[in-house]
Amino acid sequence: MQRPQTHIDHQHPIGNVSDWQSQPKCVVLILLLMLISIGSQAAFFNSDVSARAAGMGGAFVAVADDTTSVFWNPAGIAQIGHFEFASTQVAYPVETFSTQLMAGSIPMFWNGTFALSLLQTGAPDLYREQTLQLTYGHDLYDWINFPLSVGLSFKRLSLSYPGADESDPLFTDGTSKAFYTLPSFGLLYRPLPNFKIAAAQDNPRPIQLSFNPDDEGYNRVNRTFRLGIAWTPDHTTLTAEVASEKFTPTYGSRKSILRAITTYSTQFRIGAEHWIQLNLLGSELAVRAGRSIGTYDMSSWNMGAGYRFALSRLFSLQFDYAFSYAPTSELGNYHRMSLLIAR
Repeated sequence: MQRPQTHIDHQHPIGNVSDWQSQPKCVVLILLLMLISIGSQAAFFNSDVSARAAGMGGAFVAVADDTTSVFWNPAGIAQIGHFEFASTQVAYPVETFSTQLMAGSIPMFWNGTFALSLLQTGAPDLYREQTLQLTYGHDLYDWINFPLSVGLSFKRLSLSYPGADESDPLFTDGTSKAFYTLPSFGLLYRPLPNFKIAAAQDNPRPIQLSFNPDDEGYNRVNRTFRLGIAWTPDHTTLTAEVASEKFTPTYGSRKSILRAITTYSTQFRIGAEHWIQLNLLGSELAVRAGRSIGTYDMSSWNMGAGYRFALSRLFSLQFDYAFSYAPTSELGNYHRMSLLIAR
């Protein structure tokens, strides 16, 4: 999980505790620091944006078989053989702060599968971030007779602080900006029909998110690596993964509330999913459970459920819900709801 590095100059009025209530930017900083405490980064997070994956503890890099896979493993969308549209809403226990996802995938048969996604989070008048992502996945089996899929994701990140004071030295380049990252990539290997091994690298080169060119190294999007396995016997999925995120060092003389040294944050995740056939319009019910254990108090218990049915001969709907219980969080627990439309 990626964490923003929030810097405060104590010579600036925002560093004065008595002025915090009157500074809109202070609210932004306080909000970001609170989100850190629940292990969900506020700077371009791309994890747990699917209720299905969250219900399995976020262990999804080797499952990666629906459109939301673009945020876990770009190679996963090569498994999709039909059009899909996915939407997710994440409700945090912070008023007005939310996350929304919209994503669609289109298979091009021998040319692989393309997906376009838009992820945005924040509070309307305080802080907004947006990730526009184009993903391509391809199954190489027909080319090299080897059960391997590969994928690439190209991202445009935009960040804005509507509530910030434009005269603040922290925002010499304005209060909104767009950034472009190196492509993220993923691999998905199927040595057995019901067994998968996967690896994905997100943000291969950390990018600087500074609004002030003098703040070298200020607030970077960190590099993340995921490695996982998934076993999928009939109607059941058992999965596990390890995710490692490298925190980049903080440079410069500005004092900070949060200062990260060059280190790694590691999470171990396990999850399970089971689908139950119902005698109602050919529908199915899923039950899910997962556990995430990590450094920096990024641990949680997860559970969820899903329901899918055929809307017609052409379309099917799937509703998913997940609940995360984070006992070490200062904010508490939060919910996710997702809708998946497949043709």
